[in-house]
Amino acid sequence: MYKPAWIESLRAAAPRHLSLTPAHVISSGIDTPIEARALADGRVAWTSDIRVSVRPLVLPGLLAAATTDAVVAIDTADGRTRWTASAPAPIALASSDSVILAAGAWGLRAIRAADGAVLWEAAATGEPAAVIAIGASVAVAYQDRALVAFDLGSGRLQWRTPLDIRPTALTATPERIFLVAGEGYVCAYRTEGGALDWCFPVRVRPVGAPLTDARHVYVAFLDAIIRVFDAENGARRRTLSAISRPIDGPQIAGALLAVPLVTSEFVVFNSAEDFKLTRVPGFDSAETPPTLQAGAIAPDGSVIAMIMTSPARTSLVLLQKSAPAAPPPAATPPPAPAAPPMPGPTQQKP
Repeated sequence: MYKPAWIESLRAAAPRHLSLTPAHVISSGIDTPIEARALADGRVAWTSDIRVSVRPLVLPGLLAAATTDAVVAIDTADGRTRWTASAPAPIALASSDSVILAAGAWGLRAIRAADGAVLWEAAATGEPAAVIAIGASVAVAYQDRALVAFDLGSGRLQWRTPLDIRPTALTATPERIFLVAGEGYVCAYRTEGGALDWCFPVRVRPVGAPLTDARHVYVAFLDAIIRVFDAENGARRRTLSAISRPIDGPQIAGALLAVPLVTSEFVVFNSAEDFKLTRVPGFDSAETPPTLQAGAIAPDGSVIAMIMTSPARTSLVLLQKSAPAAPPPAATPPPAPAAPPMPGPTQQKP
């Protein structure tokens, strides 16, 4: 399904995050500069000395990176800094079409993506775990067991729902906010009013953020299982074995559901083929498996990028989706037999 396009050794400390744009794979981390490499051949296109504290956001032509005291917008074409907006120690980032949202213990700040202007700021109600934009609203999950919604345009408080669990990550549809908690719960709350819709106790710690395609919610867990829930009522629809421990939540690329594993591979489930599983290793099968630090798949599923570490080296590998095998040529039919000669006219005797 995928084959190696290139592999490059990294000399710096292993980056913690990978981002994909149409032209580049971008690595970043708290102990390493941002580095963009060309998807075509792995060459370094540009670098930035900015260190990031959380996973950057990829917007059209822009990478929004959170440092220890600001949000910085970087042009993905050349690495140039477009603007810097003050935001003390942001813990979580999210975006809508034109607004970047930075949440920290100090509060929630809305920043215009075009020029970095601060549009509004709302006071914090605790330490944020995750933030997400949903239509005209912003939802923030707080570690002190609260889910809070603000108006995206003004920052006005819309509602606050106390929680009995400690949230770790969010995803959403226009109708529901889906939350996972460290205690092993998957829960849904109404975007209008914040009422609890359903809650499923798995009692295994989730990994990364949940994912939704509107009909289902996909969650990775430490027991190497991907559980699939009905988005409307929370019924468990499928249980998919990931083979090994995930390092992050699932990612969707068209009909593919992809999950990065600690064993330096992705497992890819094809929903168009009844969730048929394919293993996509980032290393030669003859090697001792390195440890996966970060992984990303393009939205169209065309490429997978992985950062792998072993005692000998740290590597960035790009895998490219193989073209479908061409159908075998049609057999050439045998030539038609020659037609027998036509009989000549019969001569009449006189």
